[in-house]
Order: sequence, then structure tokens, then C-alpha cells
Amino acid sequence: MKPLTWLVFCRVVDNFGDAGVCIRLSKALAKKGHRVILWIDDPSLLLWMAPELNQNIEVYHWLVSTSSLDAKDPIESLNVANVVIEAFGCELPIHIQTELATLSTQTKQNNDKKVIWINLEYLSAEPASYKNHCLMSPVLSGPARGAIKWFFYPGFETLTGGLIREEHTFDNLIEDQDQKSFLEQGLPFKIGLFCYDIAPLQILFEWCQSMYIINQLKTMIRVPIGSGQNRLRELTSSGHFKRQITETQIEYLPPISQERFDQYLQANDLNFVRGEDSLVRAIWSGKPWIWQIYPQSDFAHVKKLNSLLDLLCCPPLVRSLHETWNLIDQQCKDERANYLKLPGPLEQEKWSEWQHWCIEIRSKLTRQTDLITQLEKFVDLKLQKTVE
Repeated sequence: MKPLTWLVFCRVVDNFGDAGVCIRLSKALAKKGHRVILWIDDPSLLLWMAPELNQNIEVYHWLVSTSSLDAKDPIESLNVANVVIEAFGCELPIHIQTELATLSTQTKQNNDKKVIWINLEYLSAEPASYKNHCLMSPVLSGPARGAIKWFFYPGFETLTGGLIREEHTFDNLIEDQDQKSFLEQGLPFKIGLFCYDIAPLQILFEWCQSMYIINQLKTMIRVPIGSGQNRLRELTSSGHFKRQITETQIEYLPPISQERFDQYLQANDLNFVRGEDSLVRAIWSGKPWIWQIYPQSDFAHVKKLNSLLDLLCCPPLVRSLHETWNLIDQQCKDERANYLKLPGPLEQEKWSEWQHWCIEIRSKLTRQTDLITQLEKFVDLKLQKTVE
């Protein structure tokens, strides 16, 4: 495919997840020779998430509150664009919508250059991800009236847009060949803890403490920057909590790049992850993982979580751990009553089953066509069509 110019619009809603996906998307497109203009409402995140950007990427500040941009006329960038990506329904600036409608009309009348408008949706294992993938949505009202938007759904099945998987994803992969117990290895059990601030941290540390008392297993909790780290710092300032975790080492990580984050996941024995981007990276790591889905007030997240676990044929043990970590049993008000039933260091059969499942689903998902390649093929097809 010949190089194109892609406009990517991203709003950092919270917890860096939306930005993480958009930055990886931009980097992957640029790596393939495309020009990417990334409009983001908090460009400061790139200083640590992506400090060394490909020269094909230009970053500009999207001032959402005023629907303007600080360093470049948006219409100017739109005039050179082939593709506009509206990430996660972030709602494009009104003048961009208006111009897209104008360009759409001109294309129909004069066969002028096309601009493909794509709404990149959230990652989901629910049926909507393949039922609505690549559907056309004519805009019938508002400033973009007359334009056409296309829905693109990342996903875990063949009929979806797939997952972001760069060429170098598995370059430095370390496969665990040694099946010795953690005790026999004589090393601390490393747990990556990337979570929301409502995670039941108490029950995780109770497991760590019990493993030391029963098996003399030492644990190291490694916590990246974010709301989960902030919450843990608050808890550890409590004398009572400190006494409960005397044999657990806590490592608070500074802001790290996406490449270092992927290495961090690889170095852990178990990863707790949250949201979309870190879930995919945990899957690529091949290490045992537990996902904390973004909570919703109407508990719609429970259905979404179960859809993923069903689709990936999750073992009963791992499903039970997900239910506990996401506090599915909302009847239980006392976190400590929801005991986190992680296997002990001597239960190697359970750990092996979990590890085998992680490797199996990773292998299955790598047989999918990756999201960037699918985006390229989709755009190439739409640019060639004269009539929709």
C-alpha cells in the first residue's frame, strides 16, 4: 500500500488508556511509512509514554474546550489527509465535521480526492464487535450531515479488526522453560499491579502475607504510575496496613515508555492489568494475567468481562480470580471476605494450566491479521471505490 496521511484524534479521558492505544496506532502506522498527524488533548503524556517518536509522526495539541488547535490550522491538515480516525467516539471538532461533509459532497460531484472517516471503537469480545465491524454510517444531521463514517471494531475474532501487534512484538520474548516451583528458584514472586483505585488491594496483600507465613515465599509488588499506585501509597501510609505487609516488597515505578512497560510485563510472574491497551500487551507477554475491566454504574462491565472469558475459553480457576478481582459479588461489602484464591507456590499443576492457557490464546490471536494491516486494506479498498 502506498503511504497515506492519517489524522488521529484522541482525547485522554482518564487512566491513559485511550492515549495508549492511539499512540501505539500512530507508531505502527508511521513504522509502515505513513504520515500521521496526532491531535491529542494532553500531549504531555508523550514525553514519557513515547519519548522517541518516528519522524513520520507530528503531534499537535487539541484544545477540546475551545474546539481549536494550538499550532496548526485543522483545515490545512485535513486538506492533506487521506484518513481521519475518530478514536473511541471522541467527537471531532465542529469545523472538522463541517469540512468532512463538504469534501464528501465535492467527491460525489467532481470525483475529487476522498477522505475516509473511521470511528475506531473500543475493544470488546461482545457480538457487536463483529456484527457492526466495517459498517457504514451516513451522517444525517448536524455539522457533518452528508458525510459517511465507518465503524472499525478491534476484537478477538476473525470477523473483527483484530489487535495491534507490531512486527517487533515478540522479538525479545522470554519463554519459561523451567517448571520448578517459585520456592525452588529462590527468587521473590514478582507481581505486576496495574489497576484502578477501586481494586481490592487488601485481599492481594493478604495472599502475599499468607504465602510467606505458610511457605516462606517472598513477593515483590511492582506498581506502575496511575490511580492504582496513588491508592496504594495512601494505604501504605497506614500503620495497620504496613504491619500486614511486612514481608512484601513494593516497587513504585516512575513513568515509563510503552516499550519499557511491555518489558515490565515480561519480567513479572503474574500481571494484574486494566483497561484495553495493557490487556492486549499482557496477552502478548504470555504470562499469567488477571484483567480489571473499567467499572460501569449499571454493571454492564460484568457482561463484557464474561464475554471475553467465554470467548477465550477461560479455565474455571482463572474465571474465579477475575470475578473476585472485579468484585462481581457486590453483595459482599467486606473486601477481606472475598479471598483471592491464587494458587500457592507448590501448586505447580494449577500454575502450569494457567500458563498453558495464556500461551494457547496468544498463539491463537497471533494467527489473526493485525489491526494495522486490516486498517490499511480497508482504507485501500474504500479509496478505490467510486460509489458506496
